[in-house]
Amino acid sequence: MVTVPDGVGNVTPVVEGGWSIQRTLGDNGVPTTVTYTADTPIETGLAASVSMEVLFDSSAQGETIRFPVVQKCVTGSTSWSEVPEKGQTAEDLDHPAPAVTVGPKAAQASDGHGSSTTDATADAAPEADPVARWLGAGGLAAGVIALVVAIVAATRRRGRSDG
Repeated sequence: MVTVPDGVGNVTPVVEGGWSIQRTLGDNGVPTTVTYTADTPIETGLAASVSMEVLFDSSAQGETIRFPVVQKCVTGSTSWSEVPEKGQTAEDLDHPAPAVTVGPKAAQASDGHGSSTTDATADAAPEADPVARWLGAGGLAAGVIALVVAIVAATRRRGRSDG
């Protein structure tokens, strides 16, 4: 289960084979949690991934947004929700929450004709291309989920080799 944090304007889970998806929607229609359930248990030694497209609010610009994840397996669960304290990094934690640092808005391209505007809106910050924002945020979210799956697979292997 992925908890959708503040700073996220919308989440669209991507439907891929092998997974069932459940969403809990907030009052504004934006998912507050997304739960992916494998149709069959993932065999040891194999990796699986899920993805979702994420649109960040403009208020998240420059912020690190953490996506707490609870992974439930046939034999237990792990909460990937630890947040580094001041002076720590994610590498210092046993179960860090996946994180994405949101960059600045993309600049709007010129019209290519060398035209300029002279009205009062010329000094206003340009709006980001919504398609670019969706694609960029979706790629970041897919990377976050893939990171969690890779960490889980490594932890499973390490746990089995220790025992």
